[in-house]
Amino acid sequence: MHNMALPPYQYQGLSPNCQTRILELQPSTDLSAPLHCNLREIDVATDPFYDALSYTWGGEVLSCDLIINNSLLKITSNLHDALLRFRLCAGARKMWVDAVCINQNDDDDKARQIPFMAEIYRSASSVVVWLGIDAKAAACMTRLDILTRLKSAPDDSGTVVEDAEYMLQLPWFSRRWIIQEVVLNPNVTLYCGRSEIQWIRLLQLMRVHLTKGYADRVDETFPYRTMEALWKTFVMGIDAKNTTGILRLLETFEKSECFDKRDVINAIAGLASDVYLGERGPGVKIHVDYSKTVEQVYADFAFALLQDKPGRANLFIGMTESRSDGSHLGGISSIAPDWRLPRRRSSLWHVIDTMDFVWFWDEVDDGCFEKTANMETLRFRPKKPFYYHGVVSAVFEPFRSRKTRATVEWIGKAWNFIIDWIKNSNAEQLPTSNETSMLAIQLFQTLCGPNSGFWTLEKAAVKMMRKALQHNGSFDTDVLSSLLHCDITSASEANPSTQTLFEQIWMVMEGRTLFIMPVAPELAKSSKKFYKEMFSRKSLMDRPKSKWPVLGVGPSHMLKGDGVFSADTGMFSMDDYYAEVSETYGFVLRGQESINKGFFIGESFVNRFLGIQVSIPRPSPTDEDFMAGTYKEDPAHKEARKELDRERKLLPQVTYIDIV
Repeated sequence: MHNMALPPYQYQGLSPNCQTRILELQPSTDLSAPLHCNLREIDVATDPFYDALSYTWGGEVLSCDLIINNSLLKITSNLHDALLRFRLCAGARKMWVDAVCINQNDDDDKARQIPFMAEIYRSASSVVVWLGIDAKAAACMTRLDILTRLKSAPDDSGTVVEDAEYMLQLPWFSRRWIIQEVVLNPNVTLYCGRSEIQWIRLLQLMRVHLTKGYADRVDETFPYRTMEALWKTFVMGIDAKNTTGILRLLETFEKSECFDKRDVINAIAGLASDVYLGERGPGVKIHVDYSKTVEQVYADFAFALLQDKPGRANLFIGMTESRSDGSHLGGISSIAPDWRLPRRRSSLWHVIDTMDFVWFWDEVDDGCFEKTANMETLRFRPKKPFYYHGVVSAVFEPFRSRKTRATVEWIGKAWNFIIDWIKNSNAEQLPTSNETSMLAIQLFQTLCGPNSGFWTLEKAAVKMMRKALQHNGSFDTDVLSSLLHCDITSASEANPSTQTLFEQIWMVMEGRTLFIMPVAPELAKSSKKFYKEMFSRKSLMDRPKSKWPVLGVGPSHMLKGDGVFSADTGMFSMDDYYAEVSETYGFVLRGQESINKGFFIGESFVNRFLGIQVSIPRPSPTDEDFMAGTYKEDPAHKEARKELDRERKLLPQVTYIDIV
């Protein structure tokens, strides 16, 4: 009978006591013969003698035929090639193949079988991995397999790295589902054309040789090292050292792909130690439901973990903030990460000071996070009230490039953006020469991050600003380029501090932008007596402080009108310059109904000048001075701190925020 005359295969629902179906591939000595098989139900616990196939679908086009019980099922060409490769000449071969054994058109069947997939691959006699037909990859695989069998490795790892690197570019290695398919079974073999290599041998080779070849790209090999650790955990019982928490796995394998984005979680949940997909297990149950949207699946996943342990909020908020593009899962939640998005930015709190500080959300007890009547709102009560700085009045274009020339151009445009704001808010009054100098320092201090620990860099920036303003009455891109570009091809040798300054700016600004706020009304109304007394001799501020811009850094998707908070405010001094900044963690909230309820937009900090004091330089205090108690604070510095304490009390405070 011609294949076209065969009726389409009709799936029957699984019996209650069976977990899946098994494909019995019929033998043939003719490599070009049509594929025939039977499909029957099995109980994996009593019938584990089958091989589980791991492969890529190779597209959505179902162009090839599989004859099942005298009916026709359309399959992809890559699966057709795999079944031809693994068909035996004599005797049927029992195989588990997801595209056949699961009814892909039935969400209920998928929801029933997917939680059981980890057990299917764990119980299989072996896992056969089909990488496809690729002559070059097959030759690479053959050479690598021979290498793994040698008593001693060759001295030159170059060819090994090239062969392995080519293989790792094959589509199979980018699939998300392959992770659990290969780490749960002790007998895993990879096939490419007629070549083959055992999975454990490939892992061993990658650990030895790719670690050397990828010395400057450690992140690229980390997923494979994690897979090796997982294989040792599940197959050999060796502890994976806390690599199996679901959030850790999601972070580790964030670049692994799947066609249905709901499977970002489903594909690796079976490996996690703190969640489970089936009927029972440790931790939180994850419900597989293909009737829900991707956004709802991600939100429900986050809420389930938060309901189990509210203290996880610090991790979720951090993961969300690092990826967010402002869409907030279509407006559902700013708490739940959108796992479809790549990481766009690192945590400011780690960038600001990786030595001495922890992420702000980690400083609170779990009890500080409360579930409100609406489970989808998270209430956070800090140990100390938050300070509310007001709303953003202008947002600059996002920082986009980690290239020196592009950075110079971006800073030049940012400067013009600030000047225009001052001009528009101060009745056409442009900054004076003194104010220009102060503004340049404030800008670089903002771009480098408060208390960055790069004291020498900031001093170098100040010197560059002073030099620029001595030679040119204004601050523009040409001046900045001439000072910072300085033969950038050898900047690390010619001017190390300049190159490191760029690296610091990139760390802080990647995925972020610059914003401007007016001084909070409560501070604008405060007394000016302090400024008149303190800066009467050599003041650089030639207008009321209420007319001076507050500069800040926040996520690239923040908008005009967003509210800015900080956990504290503090004074930061650099040489003889005093400035108020939010020294601890700050954040942006897009308010709903009230200032302290809304979408969490991301981390931020603000930089507002408290004033300028030019005095005679004196040696910086040493650690011995502090230990001996011989250091005496500069009187002007002491007065500035008193003024800051007074102003801090004027800012509005909130005792909790509700994150939607």
